[in-house]
Amino acid sequence: MRNFSIEHTEDLTKATALYARYKSAFDKGTEALSADRDKAISSLVRRHVRAGNLEEALRIASDLNGKPITMSMLYENIACVLAEKGESLDRVQEFFKKSLERLEESKAQLRGEPTYLTTAEWKAERDRKYAEYVVDVYAWILFERGEIREAIAHQSQIAGVESDPDINQRYIHYLSTDKRYDQVLTHAREYMESGAAIREAMKPYLKQTYRNTHHSLGGYDAFLTAVRAAQQKHRVGVLKGQMTDKPAPDFSLKDLEGNEVPLHSFRGKIVVLDFWATWCGPCIASFSAMQKAVDQCRDDDGVKFLFVNTWEDGEDAETRKKQVLNFVAQHPYGFHIVMDEKNPRKKGRRFQVADAYGIDGIPARFVIGPAGKIRFTESGYGGSESALLEEIEAMVGLVRGRA
Repeated sequence: MRNFSIEHTEDLTKATALYARYKSAFDKGTEALSADRDKAISSLVRRHVRAGNLEEALRIASDLNGKPITMSMLYENIACVLAEKGESLDRVQEFFKKSLERLEESKAQLRGEPTYLTTAEWKAERDRKYAEYVVDVYAWILFERGEIREAIAHQSQIAGVESDPDINQRYIHYLSTDKRYDQVLTHAREYMESGAAIREAMKPYLKQTYRNTHHSLGGYDAFLTAVRAAQQKHRVGVLKGQMTDKPAPDFSLKDLEGNEVPLHSFRGKIVVLDFWATWCGPCIASFSAMQKAVDQCRDDDGVKFLFVNTWEDGEDAETRKKQVLNFVAQHPYGFHIVMDEKNPRKKGRRFQVADAYGIDGIPARFVIGPAGKIRFTESGYGGSESALLEEIEAMVGLVRGRA
């Protein structure tokens, strides 16, 4: 309750006074109170930095001396707020460096902290933050300051086949800028062949690097084809282990022309269901790849695509349909769209087919085999058009038994 009152006291001066009043109780209290203190300090530090009171923020933060990962989080927060406020890179770098140093220190700790995290949660949080929020940003700052080799040294610690594609992309960019072309080719090929996601923005770097190392683009297309073939082989191997054999819930929904479209009418064919909504940014971002997938299968009567509009805003079906029709008028994709219906027995954003398929986020895609079984389930959009297209190709090929 004390922590709640501090965090929710709008006047910063009064919130700081409350913390001072409770400080001795925090210091001498139970583990639960210690957790309250951590949260209260984090809140006050962020608020004071935003208010321009950096010295006061650091004074309050010093109460956490001896808690490396919590201090690392605070220094990272300070750096981010300073960056938002337009402070110099020197100042931002100073606090990211402090955050990095405390994270390094935290590796020697055996007990979980902060106190409101379990040991397992703490280790996972520490490792995630180490990669994504400290080293990556710190390396970027070094790169922006022209300290390219230092940036590479830090980014190399977190880049790899299991890493976020943006982290890998920045690493390749740094290597390319430093003209380490052999390493660019080696690592880019390693990431791609192992199935690691890599952004479309990487392709120009790869092409430029090939030209610089081979002194021409002769053979580049064959090189890229070989890399993609290895990548697809890896992808197929991974997908084989993800195949399921669950009955696909049957449904019958109306399309935008008012025709009833029952799922069972496609029995004997492979069906790709794509659940989406007009307000869903990742759904719309994925549509370029989905259009290419539809186009590739347009003359293949054995594969059908159904785009199930679900979770659409609007209380009544007519309003939702108008929104979808307006979207289609502005974005003339060649999709067969059917409209999911609200579940009358449940409140909130609950739709019948989405509920039947257990969807908890969109976009969500299901590949259904000719016998009416769900063979693949996939959600989200990673940002790579080619990766999504190749994944759908691999799924369809596996369901056919030809991959």
